[in-house]
Amino acid sequence: MIYILLHKDIPVCVFELETEVISALINMKTAEHLPLPLKRILHFQSEFVQEELNGQLILNEEGCDLVDFWLNDRTIPANRKNLNKYGPIAKNRLAWMLQNHACSLDDCYWIRSKDEHITWDEVKLYGYDQLDVLTQEKLSEKVHYKDGANSTLGGELEKYWFCKKTDNETFLYLCKKVSPSNDVLCIRELLANLIYEKTGYDNYCRYMYVYNSENQIVGCFCKAFTAENAELITAYDLLEEYNLTQQDDLYSIIAESAEKYGLPKEQTIEYLDIQAVVDYLITNRDRHQGNIGFLRDPDTLRIIRTAPVYDSGSSESMEYELPIDTEHTRVNGLYHTEKECLQHVSDISRIDLSRLPDGNEIKIELEKSSTLNIDRIKFLVKLYTDKVTALKSYKRV
Repeated sequence: MIYILLHKDIPVCVFELETEVISALINMKTAEHLPLPLKRILHFQSEFVQEELNGQLILNEEGCDLVDFWLNDRTIPANRKNLNKYGPIAKNRLAWMLQNHACSLDDCYWIRSKDEHITWDEVKLYGYDQLDVLTQEKLSEKVHYKDGANSTLGGELEKYWFCKKTDNETFLYLCKKVSPSNDVLCIRELLANLIYEKTGYDNYCRYMYVYNSENQIVGCFCKAFTAENAELITAYDLLEEYNLTQQDDLYSIIAESAEKYGLPKEQTIEYLDIQAVVDYLITNRDRHQGNIGFLRDPDTLRIIRTAPVYDSGSSESMEYELPIDTEHTRVNGLYHTEKECLQHVSDISRIDLSRLPDGNEIKIELEKSSTLNIDRIKFLVKLYTDKVTALKSYKRV
């Protein structure tokens, strides 16, 4: 079947899909609106383009593979927790996404078949009509994740969009679920919140816990920070545009890449610095390129500002690997260890260390866990206080 990838109502790519993308072409007149990872095709045409004909780039096999990768990267991941809850759709995540026009509440990209005659206003999710309106009591009970709005949500944890309504307004939220045995992932989000609040930094997602009927933490949720006029692009997107994801000095490259789209370099460096220090303190080991975000105007394609800090809860897979010490713990981040991440921070003092929560405040939050034992809590509190001490005497090499 032949499909058209659009950015709002701007067509940017036509592709034929069987079990994979077998042919694709890009209109040069609208190519600026391509997703950033696909703009790589424009910069390296000899690698991805078979020929240019009448203002259109006809992609070769490598170019089709790149489109195919982008499509599959947009689906819910195969390692999503409890994927069986999604029913038959789990067998073909790509088909489910396409059935829902690949719409997202993160950006303004969508897909229609060549024979469909519909517009952005008809498919966009920003009216929230497809979303459940849930109370706090219902959050932990939600068992249906088949809503089309959820067909493009990434990450290994279960996730879904929902709404809250007041008399005058509807607010959009994102919920992520965990088992009680992994409640520390949500607790870390609240620890990050505590640090940001106490140190006076306000560009972060405010998370709230989800409790089950037994008063166990089974998730957390935050208000959405994207909108129809402010779409999310990630550090991964910026790096992938020029195939830079495997470079050494990612810190600087991310800042330089964002600057090309209008964000002053210093704003990005400050943002990365603050994230890195707080991640270190709470032992968040999952600040990979997709968890560093920017908000872009989808019409001008300029970056408006850094996104609120999100996803500070680390990852379930990393929880099975105990932290080593204040320096050598392995991370899934821009670099390989916590020490390497800190070495790239340009200014530790961007976080006011004198205003950090004390160990007892950290302990109180950790004690909300229904599964962490006393020894584990003591270990995590000591690790936090040791890291505070290390930061106060830290000297960048």
